[in-house]
Amino acid sequence: MRTFSLLLAIALITIGCGSVTFTEIKTCDDLAPQIIELTEEQEGPFSRAVLKLYDIEEVNPTGYVLECKANAKWNKGEEGTIKFYLEEDNDGDQFIGYEAEDSPFGS
Repeated sequence: MRTFSLLLAIALITIGCGSVTFTEIKTCDDLAPQIIELTEEQEGPFSRAVLKLYDIEEVNPTGYVLECKANAKWNKGEEGTIKFYLEEDNDGDQFIGYEAEDSPFGS
């Protein structure tokens, strides 16, 4: 019984430490960290990651799409403009994406 209680306590501690809090995205400033993370996940020999987004502005607000534009500092040393978006479908599922506007590397 003591072993079971110990295992249960360890499981509860592990679950508590691994919990994820989802933040509702309503603005371009809310979306920016998600885009930085996405570029880090997709980084490779022919793509790069965003280190920082600044001068963030909303481009075209509509009901199902949040379009944003910002200046980006990339990990390969250059700076440029990036467009990024959050789109929600009829089921409420959300999708994010980005496009580097003035880059020799593309997105």
